[in-house]
Amino acid sequence: MKARADIRDHRRLTEVDRDFIARAERFAEQHIKPNAAKWERQRQPGFPVEVVGAWAESGLLNACVPKSFGGGGASFLAKIGIVEVIARQCIISSFGLVNLLNGPLRLVQNGTEDQRARHLPGLMSGKTIIALCLTEPQSGSDFAGTATRAERIEGGWKLTGRKAWVTHGTIATLGIVYAQTDPSRRGKGIACFLVDLAAKECAMSAPYALEAGSAAGICDLALDGVHVPDRDVLMQPGEAFAKALGSINAARTHVAAMCCGVVGEALAIANRYAHERKAFGQLLIEHQGLRFKLADIASDLEAARQLTYRAADLVESGGDAVSAAAIAKKMAVEMTARTLPECMQVLGANGLKSEYPLARHMLAARIAAFADGTNEIQKDRIGRLIVEG
Repeated sequence: MKARADIRDHRRLTEVDRDFIARAERFAEQHIKPNAAKWERQRQPGFPVEVVGAWAESGLLNACVPKSFGGGGASFLAKIGIVEVIARQCIISSFGLVNLLNGPLRLVQNGTEDQRARHLPGLMSGKTIIALCLTEPQSGSDFAGTATRAERIEGGWKLTGRKAWVTHGTIATLGIVYAQTDPSRRGKGIACFLVDLAAKECAMSAPYALEAGSAAGICDLALDGVHVPDRDVLMQPGEAFAKALGSINAARTHVAAMCCGVVGEALAIANRYAHERKAFGQLLIEHQGLRFKLADIASDLEAARQLTYRAADLVESGGDAVSAAAIAKKMAVEMTARTLPECMQVLGANGLKSEYPLARHMLAARIAAFADGTNEIQKDRIGRLIVEG
């Protein structure tokens, strides 16, 4: 059995898809692996600009943008492979890079011709960086409870409120901001706006002091009556809420793939160590009890991968992925919480040394338990679907 993740064997991947996944693996080896631990030790506030530039130069920034818009034309399955191989080196970097990858895609999928003409060139070159501004301090997973207000004014809108957990807040220049136009309509009143984050009415907080999460550059965003012209309405009330919820299946599948990636790397480290370290006159790998442990980890990982790839297939084909994505994320997160400590246990106390990334992986992987809906949210979603039949 292969210890590393290899979605490249998937029957529906094209050669273009496989090429982009291979590029991502090389990118991670060159730019993420040598730096991830250092970024965490130094509390690096978001990705260095040169890493973003290298991501753009590699062509990965536009991998999944249709060729008709100047992109690489890779599939959603390729995107899953990209985030999986990045997560092998750093799950937080994978979160950050998939957000960069999503930037131009959001304009292609939802923007007007005028919006694409103004913003897409910068997004595709990496000079413009989009930050998704959806979550709020008081609402969390209750997206319909969005409190940021969008007030109609002459020629546009005035936005006031606060957004939380803004990935790439340290380097973003353009915000995709969801705001409530009519609180009485709940979700149907929410619209989505393109906001110039350099405007004086926009204030980004200092990045969160997250353990093992510095590289994502996560901040709060305060909006103090920022003006947004009508031409920068990305999604109208009545469609923004539905489209945001529609994208959550893809996001949950991303997270599941990241979990599989980080566990795949941890298993590979444990396996190598077991082939090198001796105890009681034998290599560790020759002890049946340890082989049983590795077998359990490999089995759990393979099950999570298959659930993840099934969800990815449904997202790619436009099928009903709600249940599959929720199950994949739930199971992958639980698998990660269970198996990463077991991988570290193979190394004993040596697993705590900074030369191994396992302690960093364990802490960073906890973020997966909260991103795009907690596991409690996944269980509630799955349970409701069962009840509804």
